[in-house]
Amino acid sequence: MPQNHENTKLHQKKYIPIPGELDLIGKKIVDAAYTVHKNLGQGIKRFVL
Repeated sequence: MPQNHENTKLHQKKYIPIPGELDLIGKKIVDAAYTVHKNLGQGIKRFVL
């Protein structure tokens, strides 16, 4: 059964906003991971595993 706009509105979840301090920590983690990926390349996981 194809979903229409009305059906999807009923199933949306309510999320509690993330506190600013946790948001900042998460951004720093993602930024660090991106920096490692950018500098070492995507093939690094082959050497680690």
